[in-house]
Amino acid sequence: MLSRDPKNPDDPAIYLRSAYDINPAETGKVLRILLYKNDKPLFVEPFAEPWRLLLKTGEGNTEIFFIDEYTFAVRTHKVDLQFEFLNRVLYHIRPTSLSYRCLDWKSKLFVTLSSTGGELKLSGEKPLKFIFSGDELLVEVNHEERKPRLKSSSDLIKKAEEEYKEWQGRIPSVPDIYRSTAELAWYILWSAAVSPLGYFHRPGILSSKNWMCGVWSWDHCFNALGVLSADPELAWNQFMLSFDVQCASGKLADVVTPGGIQFALTKPPIHGWCLRVLMEREIVDKDRLKSIYEPLSLWTRWWLEHRDDDRDGVCQYNHGCESGWDNSTTFDGGVPVDSPDLNAYLILQMDVLGDAASRLGKRTEAGLWKEGSHKMLNRLIERCWKKKQFISPRTGSQRYESSDSLINFMPLVLGELLRSEYFEPLVEGLQEEGRFLTTYGLATESLKSPCYESNGYWRGPIWAPSTFLIVDGLRRRGKLALAQKLSESFCNMVNGKEGIYENYDASTGEGYCDPAFTWTSSVFLLMASELLQQKKNLDAD
Repeated sequence: MLSRDPKNPDDPAIYLRSAYDINPAETGKVLRILLYKNDKPLFVEPFAEPWRLLLKTGEGNTEIFFIDEYTFAVRTHKVDLQFEFLNRVLYHIRPTSLSYRCLDWKSKLFVTLSSTGGELKLSGEKPLKFIFSGDELLVEVNHEERKPRLKSSSDLIKKAEEEYKEWQGRIPSVPDIYRSTAELAWYILWSAAVSPLGYFHRPGILSSKNWMCGVWSWDHCFNALGVLSADPELAWNQFMLSFDVQCASGKLADVVTPGGIQFALTKPPIHGWCLRVLMEREIVDKDRLKSIYEPLSLWTRWWLEHRDDDRDGVCQYNHGCESGWDNSTTFDGGVPVDSPDLNAYLILQMDVLGDAASRLGKRTEAGLWKEGSHKMLNRLIERCWKKKQFISPRTGSQRYESSDSLINFMPLVLGELLRSEYFEPLVEGLQEEGRFLTTYGLATESLKSPCYESNGYWRGPIWAPSTFLIVDGLRRRGKLALAQKLSESFCNMVNGKEGIYENYDASTGEGYCDPAFTWTSSVFLLMASELLQQKKNLDAD
């Protein structure tokens, strides 16, 4: 990927970064690209389209065309280009008279520069630098050695543009007011999609290409649903990607990147919830169901066996990051914590496994899963229901944090599985004036709480996943008006901003953290599309 240095706005250079590891902004820089005129570096003004980057200066311009995920073409007009390698180059060779191939030792990437119309020359050894003067240069970046492309890129540029426009043509339908933001969301998902490489055994969608270049083992569920209507195959691959590298014990990784896997932590088991939606959309045939049934069963058993230390039938998180709500106030008093969201996900997951087992003719297993779901629901209520809401007690204790986190309302995701005597008080608490519900949606910590932080990550801001899971549970329980209100609030908040952010201020709607986040993009598209469908249904009536 190409970008400026976000920490140094006065730097005139453009950087080539690798998304092979989690944080390319810090560790992924490979090349520094400068525009020159008469040996003087030029500051550029960038203008971008998905397949093209125009770098304008007062002396001349450069166009960069993204041909595929490995190659870009550079066309210059009245300026020269300098390419400076930022890391140790183990060797550089000339595979042809028009090319240089360099092995960047830090990233283990082969970078090949090939002139298809101009002069390319070596201008420095430490650091390694090249100067290009002419019409067109091809830059290829691979993890393996390939023969250099030496032909003009005109046909390839046209093909890349057509491929993006074909993707853009599959954007989910949304109300006109959201169209521009939907196009941005769809672009973000496209830009973060990557081919199989390393530990990615199938195509996937990264959480971001800014600072979180990986697939976290709950983010991928939302992105699977986000592309479902347009590309069911990509949706299924995105859902399955984390299961491809599942531990023999059943544990899913915290995060997978093409270059590595982190198993120290994990993420919440929302996969049964996601599979239910995929099954309802009829993209899960019998072969696919067979392929996921055992991995999902193993994943569920892992929680039951490894995250219930006091063997009371209620599972625990050993760290806030395992909940996905990394710094939630729920964990301020220490861990492990018997969190109600976790157990709600497992209740739902066992229920879905029961349905899957029935479809596969496994009647005994179906009954056992349904029974397990019912038992855990009863234990959750006995253990964690207090004063008309759920609490998150410390494992093996009755102590719990007095903070007021939205995480205790996540059992709403159970929808029809949660009896009215518990569902209704949660809905009332959700709507209590001045607590969670704002003009923009649901804060992750009560605004009345002394622990509330407007820009506190999971200690206040509105997030896409928590909102969508609750909205889904409300819809399934027939709370359509509240579900619609939350969807409209969320979409209105996201709409019209320069980016699609990781999270948002619950009081002002301001976007925080990463400005190009995929699960927020997916949830926006899902909610906006559902709002349009609701309008069509009303018009039809």
